Amino acid sequence: MECGSDIRDTLKSALGDYLSITLITGKTYYGEVKTVETDYLLLELRLRGGKSKTSVLLPFAHIVTITI
Repeated sequence: MECGSDIRDTLKSALGDYLSITLITGKTYYGEVKTVETDYLLLELRLRGGKSKTSVLLPFAHIVTITI
């Protein structure tokens, strides 16, 4: 499945913003958009307590919903 440029452009305009993203697996991530590439985005998550951070790569083909 090839992702259209419209989702990339939309997510590039959201760099630095916090989004909630649900994948086809039903897993939901909430974090700051750090990088938007051709087929995926990098979302930075704060772990419990707010001091530690981790990042996840989310392929566009697996994204079901995006909530701002």
